[in-house]
Amino acid sequence: MIQQIQRPYTAKDLESMPDDGRRYEIIGGELVVSPSPTTKHQWVSTALLQMLGQAANRSGGFSLPAPLDVHLGAHDVVQPDVVYVGPENLHVIQQRGIVGAPDLVIEVISLSSRGRDRVRKSALYAGSGVREYWIVDPLDEAILAQELKDGVFVPLTTGPDDRARSKVLDGFEVIPADLFEIPEALKDRI
Repeated sequence: MIQQIQRPYTAKDLESMPDDGRRYEIIGGELVVSPSPTTKHQWVSTALLQMLGQAANRSGGFSLPAPLDVHLGAHDVVQPDVVYVGPENLHVIQQRGIVGAPDLVIEVISLSSRGRDRVRKSALYAGSGVREYWIVDPLDEAILAQELKDGVFVPLTTGPDDRARSKVLDGFEVIPADLFEIPEALKDRI
């Protein structure tokens, strides 16, 4: 059982959360609990991690999947679906997770996280100095790739085939039609 507290939640409070298959995050001191992701969400997250991993390996950086705590402040600990940390920023990767801003954060949104990922997390990532924030929507089969400019996220221009192309990680680009293509054996299942 989760004990409700009358003060902003901290990373220490997060450590005492039960291991019950849910994602626990703290945004602005508020505890946010999410159910386990859907199969389609995980399919897309895994595909993104594989694509990102290839480009990350070439760069000397690292890509990492959830669940992994990203500590952005005393009252802000989140678990993005996929993150990339470039070679010049490796000091943020620590034993307890990532402490500081990753270079690229990717959130694969679901019905329960749609508003939170587009508004609250977007503001948190911008304020924390995340250089790129991608919102991937498996329901609408869309990718919104954004870069940080003057403290706010602005859309990156897309290439041919509505290809999303990173400015932070050379060689990382995603064609939505390829990302959201589900194998025949799974099409009616997820």
